[in-house]
Amino acid sequence: MGHAGAANADGRGLLAACVLVATGVVGLPAHAQVSASIGLESDFRFRGRTLSDSRPVATADIGYDDTSGLYMGAAATAVITGSDTGILNVQGNIGFAKRVNSALTFDVGVLRSQYTSRLRDHAVHYTEFYAGLSSHGFSTRVYYSPDYLTPCVGTFYGELDFAMSPADKWQLSAHAGKLVFVANRPARAPRLGNYDWRIGVSRQLGRFSANAAVVGGGPGQEYYGGELHKRVALVAGVRFAF
Repeated sequence: MGHAGAANADGRGLLAACVLVATGVVGLPAHAQVSASIGLESDFRFRGRTLSDSRPVATADIGYDDTSGLYMGAAATAVITGSDTGILNVQGNIGFAKRVNSALTFDVGVLRSQYTSRLRDHAVHYTEFYAGLSSHGFSTRVYYSPDYLTPCVGTFYGELDFAMSPADKWQLSAHAGKLVFVANRPARAPRLGNYDWRIGVSRQLGRFSANAAVVGGGPGQEYYGGELHKRVALVAGVRFAF
């Protein structure tokens, strides 16, 4: 599903702090919950587009949840094949979730995503503020960014997600999203914005999980590696939870 994060200039400070928490060097309140995982993915896809040129990546993430509703997390992604291996992306986020009633939960937050020059010929970043609702396997969020990969470029992104467990240790998921430019649209940006979708399945194997998803989006094709590529792709991976 996706990664969340808020990072400083290169993300190392936040990730170091998260490692200290995960390893128990820094204590947490007894009611806090910490989760962490590492994984391998055949491709790094973000909103229907590959950010690793369809090369495999290694991922690591950590999350903190408090019974007050406060939550935060950090994640990092690294390209592991090719001539320019190394960190591609660092993310961090902080938010607050509140149960409205027995079936409905509301949450708000902010995330920061920092990309190294492996994405372009220079480092880029963006900040997004979001609000969402979730109920009975469905969730929806709206994100606003004032600097989407380029200073002063404003965007809204809306998404709808669904997850269900048809059998023990199995999960099916679906996602649809739409990005719309609202300020200083880049000249090469699609006139009507971007849309993306994903249909996936995962299987829990103890602390390991295996997942596969068909991912797509539009409009148009992608260009990387010197040629055009279709937007529809199969992405698979494995993850180990601590």
